[in-house]
Amino acid sequence: MVQVSVETSQFGTAAAKLDGIEEGMAGLNLRLSTPAWFPANGWLTISGPQLGVISLEAQLLAGGMQSAAAFAGAAAEHLLQAQAWYEAADRAAVEAFTAVSDAVVSTVVLSVVSVAATGALAAVPLLLSPAGIPLVLGTLATAGALEQAGVLPGGDDIVAWWADNQHLLANPLSVLLVRSGVSAGDEIVNGLTGVPLFTSPNGVAGALAAAFALGTGPMLVSGAKRDEASSAPSSIADLVEAIPPTDPDGTNATITEYVRPDGSTVYVVSVAGTSSPGLGDENGMDNLSNLAAYGGSDAQSVGAVSDAMGQAGITAGDEGVFVGYSQGALVVSELAKTGTWDVASVVLAGSPVHGTSLGGEIPVTQLEHDGDLITGLQGITPGAQGDVSIVRRDPFPGGVPAGEGILAPHALAEYQHTAAGYDEVDDPQVAAQRDEVLAPVHGATAVTTTDFRFEREPVYASGGGIRPMTPEEVFDCLQEFGRFGED
Repeated sequence: MVQVSVETSQFGTAAAKLDGIEEGMAGLNLRLSTPAWFPANGWLTISGPQLGVISLEAQLLAGGMQSAAAFAGAAAEHLLQAQAWYEAADRAAVEAFTAVSDAVVSTVVLSVVSVAATGALAAVPLLLSPAGIPLVLGTLATAGALEQAGVLPGGDDIVAWWADNQHLLANPLSVLLVRSGVSAGDEIVNGLTGVPLFTSPNGVAGALAAAFALGTGPMLVSGAKRDEASSAPSSIADLVEAIPPTDPDGTNATITEYVRPDGSTVYVVSVAGTSSPGLGDENGMDNLSNLAAYGGSDAQSVGAVSDAMGQAGITAGDEGVFVGYSQGALVVSELAKTGTWDVASVVLAGSPVHGTSLGGEIPVTQLEHDGDLITGLQGITPGAQGDVSIVRRDPFPGGVPAGEGILAPHALAEYQHTAAGYDEVDDPQVAAQRDEVLAPVHGATAVTTTDFRFEREPVYASGGGIRPMTPEEVFDCLQEFGRFGED
């Protein structure tokens, strides 16, 4: 069994149970009150006294049930009020901690940068003087000679070291540092520039996305239908298994239409993760789409999934279950927040945004891993609130093995294991939250499944723009620049 820990907002679940108890007691009270427990002329029979006692007990029990039902209903209301107070206090505490964290992190970063900048500025007059120019050239030549002699590591050595040791950064401490950096990102950026350019890292991401999008073509959404009758997902693992694998040449989103026994329709929208490291190439699920979605823009993958939903026959107000992994989780969260569709439930795996951003009224199951740096992009976040359930697991208790890579804890296959472990947790409150997420597709049958792929039209191929550079090309250029003058 996969060991997971589950965090839920227990007040809401308990209140729902008390409401059910109230309804059950009210029904029992009705049943007790309806029959004539003491028949007419009952006193004329030998069993008259016994019938009188039974009738009196039934009336007392009915009255007790009515009082107990009223108490359960009142307790449910008080629990919901307590939940609202608790979550308000929790938000205030998180905001206070975030403010302190932002101040501390930004102060440290800006202090280090300030010291470095002061030293650099002090050296500028010397380096630009007649005596300084030979010093610069001599330093560059010496560095090149030391690299060739093996004293200083070269670009290839750094790449090799990174390939062998990047797994060491996949740990909870690194995630905490990322969270702190994200929360304090606006202070750091504005502190470095000296002017309030951005209010959040999302604003930075949006600005970068807009810059990299220059010269890119429009997003093309193509779908291929598979008409096959199948049963609906019956577990969280089933929903996560339906997320398309992360494949550069594969499916980016899958949309399945289900029909329930009462004839109503519900859709399951499953969106894959990032399948290209590019920043504006042909692959629509690349890092440009990541930046755009994180910045709140629907110009890239968010808009592509919205278009795919339209092609699948989904219109405004239709009911849907949204499931996403990595960038896909970011995308479905942005779509769910629009209010365009009736979002019945959401499942997020390895998400860069927290489930509480959806408001707490939508049932959300959020899967997270220790050491998953992508989840650190959420920043400092509150715990489970409302109908949000957070499922955590450490996929590598002994540390990420060498060669696995820095994103090993972020792998979709690992999140599929986590979902399966979550399904096996038999805690009543956990089971109740799972049932809420799965209820929209309970007993339904699949009608049509459509696989979608997102690609950008390469306008630069026809002379209509400038092709963006991929990260690999940028890195190669930097390496070549570093070797300039060696020969």
